[in-house]
Amino acid sequence: MRFAVFADNHVRQQLVDGLRRRTLASTGGGQQPVWRADGRELFFHGDSGIYSLEVQTEPDFNAGSPSLLFESPNILFYDVTPDGNRFLVIERDLASLPTEIHVVVNWFDELNRLVPPN
Repeated sequence: MRFAVFADNHVRQQLVDGLRRRTLASTGGGQQPVWRADGRELFFHGDSGIYSLEVQTEPDFNAGSPSLLFESPNILFYDVTPDGNRFLVIERDLASLPTEIHVVVNWFDELNRLVPPN
């Protein structure tokens, strides 16, 4: 039996006989899914932070309800150790985001003035 996570936030179970079933893993969306090494837990980044979803694969596939592990709404990227006990999180620095955008028109004319063509 194999499992895969897709961008539409579904976990698809593929059985040996080729039948496929889909089980909804998150109703609130999510991204960057990461499996715990033993395949019993799925982590994903949601709007509020990192969520955990317990998964049972035997005798049948069953996914629990997602629970928020910790809040961190500005996550850019994360990873988890194989045992699921430690997380490395890279967050966006909101203070360094630009608050203004400057548009320069006719910049090529200015460039030619500063650095005349040969």
